[in-house]
Amino acid sequence: MGALEKLNLFFWAWVQTARSVKTLKLFVPFLIYAILQGGILIGLIHFAYPPFSSILPPLYRRFFGPMALHYPQCMVFLPDMFHRVDILLSGIIGIGVIGMATQLFATRFNGESPQLKEGIRKVLPLYGVLFIIWILETALVLGFVQGFPRLLAVSTPLEGKFLRTLSTLLGIIVGAAFAYTSVLVVWEKKGLLRALRGSFSLFAQNPFSSFSLVAVPIGLRLPLDWVLSKGGFLISRFTPELICWLLAFYIGFSILTNYFLIGSITGFYLLVKEES
Repeated sequence: MGALEKLNLFFWAWVQTARSVKTLKLFVPFLIYAILQGGILIGLIHFAYPPFSSILPPLYRRFFGPMALHYPQCMVFLPDMFHRVDILLSGIIGIGVIGMATQLFATRFNGESPQLKEGIRKVLPLYGVLFIIWILETALVLGFVQGFPRLLAVSTPLEGKFLRTLSTLLGIIVGAAFAYTSVLVVWEKKGLLRALRGSFSLFAQNPFSSFSLVAVPIGLRLPLDWVLSKGGFLISRFTPELICWLLAFYIGFSILTNYFLIGSITGFYLLVKEES
């Protein structure tokens, strides 16, 4: 398959995902996850009140120190705490959400009507395999995004901005290498090793398309991540509660970006398979 054909498949994967927006069932997995994220956000905002007060204050103190327990400083640490808890949520619930969404998209792109119950029924037995893949991918992404810049910062005089950019790119590359594991496990019924080998092979054959399929949705969220990282500035210039509203917007916006992330990856895989 030539470069032009691969580029055409890449754009067509996005087009068919966009055209499927009218199929509301495809949004259900992402809406479920967003509701759970919203519940986490509410709990983190009200961390000093029961039933959250018995669990969250010790975590705030451990991760950020005693100042994080006081208003308005607690709002500065809210995005970081939210993302920490969200990582756990993605491992417990998110993998099932991705698997279910993959099943629904593949069914839709295959010319059939997606069924929510059927998606759940097919994904539940595969939870263990998806969980192991999530652990491997998450460990590598965190290693590159957090551990790698710290290691380089100690051994080289590189600027922090460059290290953050490099770590983000490396994290996206890892995500692109693992991108097709869900469709291989859920739709193709591949085992752990065959799914990993198949995803890595497809990434190696289509590095630009695979990288772009992951980078575009993530890139759309990066400006909001950057704004949320400026918590000190936000509470000094605006009301501290602005951070809560930004996180709420982040959750809602992620519904759309995750929709296109999973949809375009699933569509691209099926198109490549059809052409090969």
